[in-house]
Amino acid sequence: MTIGVTIDTRGIDRSKIDLVKIDQVVRLFAATVVQYAKDSMIGLKSGIVYPRGKRASHQASAPGEPPAMDTGNLSSNISWRPADIGMTEIYIRDEAAYGYALELGAPSRKLAARPFLRPALAAVEAPFIAAIKRLIEGMGR
Repeated sequence: MTIGVTIDTRGIDRSKIDLVKIDQVVRLFAATVVQYAKDSMIGLKSGIVYPRGKRASHQASAPGEPPAMDTGNLSSNISWRPADIGMTEIYIRDEAAYGYALELGAPSRKLAARPFLRPALAAVEAPFIAAIKRLIEGMGR
């Protein structure tokens, strides 16, 4: 699954852009997206309650809510990394086998979407673009 934010840099004098500063902002926002996604899984949800052994239970998330934390596997497998050395591009991914199905839903398994990455990205997209814009405008002077 690929999600992302693209900033059109046509018309910008690239010789005046400090890619190190841009890279720092991109990394900060990537870490923020990952933390937002992980935090969205914590707390009470409104889905079905499943028994776990004799005393324990787990309350799942309802369709449309971020997944409910159960074992912590999904949360611990969400990460970010630079796409390549010298590139201001970040990959945010989840390595859990079922993350894709939770994010987008799986009709064949009768599983409604429980998005966690797209809402995290949406939450930081406007501040991220504003930060990059301020940075680029400040460099053009």
